[in-house]
Amino acid sequence: MLFRSRMWANIADNVASIVRSPYDLQADDIVNAEMAKVLKEGKDPVQAMKDAEAAALKAIEGAQP
Repeated sequence: MLFRSRMWANIADNVASIVRSPYDLQADDIVNAEMAKVLKEGKDPVQAMKDAEAAALKAIEGAQP
């Protein structure tokens, strides 16, 4: 078991960090709101993602398609 724990520790030590944009939280909120509509209201997933994209482009300064 110690070997397996050490293996995961080594993997974790060598994973590249993820750089997040200041706008990631805002984009997450927009996408999650649309996904909730898909799951709870039966909204078409394709339309939900189109709506999320439009909302993000409108809400996030400097966003471009």
